[in-house]
This record gives sequence, structure tokens and C-alpha cells, in this order.
Amino acid sequence: MQNNRNQATFFLVWLWVLLVSFSSTNTLKAKEYIHPEPLDLISTDFKQMYVVFAGPYPASPSSAFGHILLVFEPNNDESSGEGGVSPHLWTAVNYAADVDNHGPVEMLWFGLTGQLQGSFEVLPFYKKIREYSYIDAREIWLFPVQLNGSEKVKILDIIQSRNIPKAYRFTDKNCATEVADVLLETIGEKYDRQIFGLPQDIIEHKTIKNRLGSPLLIPSYNDQMADILGPSFDQGIADSMWPTSDKLTTDEKVQLLKITEWLSAINNEAIPEDTEKNIRKLRMDVLGKSSSVPTSILRKADFSMHKPTRVGFLGHIIGTGSFGTDMDIRLGLHDFIDYQSVYPRFDYLNFLHIRSRFQENQFSVEEFWLLKQESRFPTNELFSFPAWDLAIGGTRYNFNSSFKLRAGIFSGVGKTVSYLNNKVHSSFILGTHFVASNKTILDAIIQPKIEQYITPFKRFRVVAKVSNPILISDFNSRYLLYEASLVVNLGINSSFIVDYSKHKELTSLRVGMKFNIGI
Repeated sequence: MQNNRNQATFFLVWLWVLLVSFSSTNTLKAKEYIHPEPLDLISTDFKQMYVVFAGPYPASPSSAFGHILLVFEPNNDESSGEGGVSPHLWTAVNYAADVDNHGPVEMLWFGLTGQLQGSFEVLPFYKKIREYSYIDAREIWLFPVQLNGSEKVKILDIIQSRNIPKAYRFTDKNCATEVADVLLETIGEKYDRQIFGLPQDIIEHKTIKNRLGSPLLIPSYNDQMADILGPSFDQGIADSMWPTSDKLTTDEKVQLLKITEWLSAINNEAIPEDTEKNIRKLRMDVLGKSSSVPTSILRKADFSMHKPTRVGFLGHIIGTGSFGTDMDIRLGLHDFIDYQSVYPRFDYLNFLHIRSRFQENQFSVEEFWLLKQESRFPTNELFSFPAWDLAIGGTRYNFNSSFKLRAGIFSGVGKTVSYLNNKVHSSFILGTHFVASNKTILDAIIQPKIEQYITPFKRFRVVAKVSNPILISDFNSRYLLYEASLVVNLGINSSFIVDYSKHKELTSLRVGMKFNIGI
């Protein structure tokens, strides 16, 4: 049974990687590869080793589930001061594939079939902070690992012995499996390889978890800016943020300078001339003033991730008074109803979603998706990355009073804009669903849609949608579809759901619970 589930997971992830690779501009970025080096930069009396988890990044297949690496904090020396050596100067040991000489399609195929070459690389930790926190806007979590003196020597010897290129495969010979293998061999145990290995599995592995201490957090630069300028900060260095700078305290100005100088140094974002003047003004404002801004970029924070599988049971009633039960099964990364922690707030990804209905002694499939991804990052800039959808599967449409499941390939593109400090945002999406048809080999459904998201609290969310599905082969076959959902997260892995929909003569209300569970 376990192997069957793993094989199904492998197939679905393979399919998603293939599709996103041809549809997303963020596909599998070629990384800066550093050829294998000796570990001479790391002393065996290092102060602390961390398992580092970079948060998920669903827009890129290679980073959809996050990334795992090891980071070594050196012991204090005379020049490091009371605060110790800055995390930027710690040493990272990263397992990655060499993709320098491969194009996107070739890299995708080689990564799926295990023909890439992977190895451990040694580099300053600031390069990974730059990549994850400032370029990808991802959170970085550091879990201290309890190691005794002999284990500190042993783990460096193990990494050194593996410091030769070997086959790399996205599914089971990746950063997660290699780091797990090294950690468990150091502890004196063997890693049981799975068909599909996730970075989350390393943190949840029973033996490894027992060695991990309380995590530390490096927030994404978006979160750092939002802490200073408020949640209305719009993912960029915009002139609109500077009028508020006169209201900032000295500490906030110092922190703002640190962030903008990092962004400028890595050339991630061009800083307008007017903004450069404001940065110079900030420097003058803080000149000669004392600040309590901590030198360390690390924060204490709780770490929690929901399980990857969701099962939901919802009582269903339609306008005629007929009762039934809906059951949702989902295998995926993140969805709108999930508790927003660690995962990207506006990126939703499911590899498998089936919604079935039991009503009046009849069974029906209401939705079936092999893949469903929605990206809804709000931005008020006109020329910015769009909102988009990508899905394979089907849902029921009500054309000509014929309520049928129509399956095919769905895609959509549009724009998401924000209001009220990102607590409210609207999406305007034009979708196209190419479906199989009895009359023709291929038919299409055009579906313009307006979505309104309201997220006043992390545990309470509302979404309302109005769409107008239009069947191309019969242009008169169209109707308005109204949908609304209320989500109350009762915990990290449970949610109370109220769903309402109305189209033509059909009105339905679903109320129930959904649970995230492990598999």
C-alpha cells in the first residue's frame, strides 16, 4: 500500500513539474554552482550545527516543497565580539545539482531520470540568505542539532567522504535524502530511502527530531519591510513607502537602511533615483544617534507545518431540500483553507483533489483534479507578475440544464490587487478550460471570474467568487456562478468550512470539517 501511494505521488509530482516547467517564468532557475571543495573552512570544534529549512516556493518545481541544507556556526574569536560571529559569515554545506551546462527542458528531463550530477558544496551562508530571503522572499528556519564532540568530527568526515559527484534525482536523490542520510549515519542509524523524499520529512523524522532544538527564523525581506512600514508594503522598493519614513523611529530607520542596502547590493531590484535620495536622507537622520537594533538577523519563532493530506466531510443540502454528504480528499502542498504558516500565503497547490458526493443513495464525483495550482500574489503595480491558474482535471458545469463533469486542461491569467493593508484583495481572472466533448474532439469553456478575498485574521478567511462559464461550441450555453466560502482554522491541521454556491436553478450549501493528516 505504501509503495502504491509513493508511486502515485511520484507520478503526480512528475506531471506537475513537467507542466509548470513550460508555463511558469520562475521555472527551475539555474543556480550558482560551486564545484566540490574540501571542508577545511569548518573546524571540528564548531560552536553549533543547524539543519536549515528554506520555506516552500511553489512557483518553481525544484523548490515547491522547500530546501534543506546544513549550516555551521564557528566558535567566537577575539574579533567577533559578544554577539558571536554574524550568521552571514557562517558556513553552509549545501547538496545541489550541477545545472550549468543544461537548458531548462534538458535539466527537467535529467532531473526526473536521475542523470544530473549532485554533490555537496561549501559556501558562505550569506549567499543562501541572499537567494532565499531577498530574491525568493522565503523564510529561513534554523534548527540547532545536538551533537557531541565525536559526532562533530564524524559528520565532517562523512560529508568529506561523499564530496564527489553522484546521480541526482528530484524525487529520491535530492537535498532532503542526502542530508538525512548524513545526519543518521552520524548518529549511528541508517536512512530508509523512500520513493519520494521531502524536506519536511527530515524535520519530522523521529530520530532526527529528537536531536533538534527550538528553531530560529530569518524572515523574508518582505516580512522585514512589513514589520517597519506596515502590512501595506507591496513587495518592492516603491517611492510610495518613503512618505512614512519621517514617522519612523531611529531603530526602524536603521533596520530599513540595512534591508535596502542588502537589496541594492545583490542587484535584486533597481533602486530609483528618488529612493536613493531618501536612503541618503535616512543615513543623515541616524548619523550620531544610538540604536538598539540587534546585530543578529535571527529571531525566535514557533515552527509549524500542516500535514500534506487533507480529508474533509461536509454535510450538503440543495435548494430542493435534499440532504447528502460530500467528501474531499486532497494530496498537495497548500490551499486557501490551510492554516497560513511557513507556506506561501498566496500560492495554492494540490497534486490531487477529489470531491465526491453521496446523496439519495447515489454516488457522484463533483470535482477531480490531478493538478491544481493558483497563484494570487496581490500587487498594485500595473506591470508586475500576473495571477495565474494551471490545472488538469474537471468539474461539473450546468450547460442547458445538463449538470455534467467536464474534464481537460484548465489555465487562467489575470491580476490581483490589494486593499486595506493586504487584508482584502481582488483577483480578475480569464480562464480557458479545454475539455473533451461528445460532439467534437475538443471543446473549450471560457470562464471570466472575479474573486474577492478577505483575510482579517490568520485563522479566519472569506472568499467570494462570481464567474460566467461560456461553452464555445454553443455560445448561448452560459450562466452566472456564485460561490462563497468561510474558513475558520481550529488548529494547524483542522478547519471548519462553510461553502455556498448558486448557478441557475441549483443552490447548494455545504457545512463541515476538513483535516490535514499524514500519509
